[in-house]
Amino acid sequence: HSILANQRQPDNVKIDTISTLGNICPANSEDTLDVLAGFISNPSVEIRKATVEAIGQIGGKNLLITALSDKNPDIQKIAVRKLGGLKDKTAAEHLIHLYNRTYAPKLKQDILVALADISETEKTVPFLLGIINTSSDWEQLWFAIDTLGKIAAPSDEICDALSKTFRHPNTEVRLITIKAFGIIRICRAVPLLTEAYSMETDQRLKDACVSSL
Repeated sequence: HSILANQRQPDNVKIDTISTLGNICPANSEDTLDVLAGFISNPSVEIRKATVEAIGQIGGKNLLITALSDKNPDIQKIAVRKLGGLKDKTAAEHLIHLYNRTYAPKLKQDILVALADISETEKTVPFLLGIINTSSDWEQLWFAIDTLGKIAAPSDEICDALSKTFRHPNTEVRLITIKAFGIIRICRAVPLLTEAYSMETDQRLKDACVSSL
């Protein structure tokens, strides 16, 4: 802490010290988080990256949520990944907010992965259904369906949404939809899976149908 209190320290020393704090400090160490909070808006991108990494290792959820607003996409990605690792359900709404205001496809995918790790359902499932029902981007669809399969319970609304992506022109979207049907255990999907087994020519899809059934 005393090293970081010395403003004359060069950036590389600050970065090394911040990283060390992240590695050695106990979880939710308030004293250390208070020190690191002073660097979360530092002009240096590299110092902010190291700070957010360290905060994530210590467990500073609120500071990570603050870091979601950083203008640097790499720092946003670190904050998203760390929030997913903390698995705190209260972070879900903040990740959803970031998803809706960013135009970066990879960041959107990272957010969906983090939401799967967090497994909050009240806000996340309606959000995912919105993507599935409206998105034309097959990669975003894939991640949304994959996340839905990991956190959702069976419902008619979910079955209706997946019944649409079940006939998507992209093979990977159809494949992840078939897998999601099986993971969520949607009984209404049995006729669809039986039909897909007969119609699909890709062996991966046939195998997925068997597994889901």
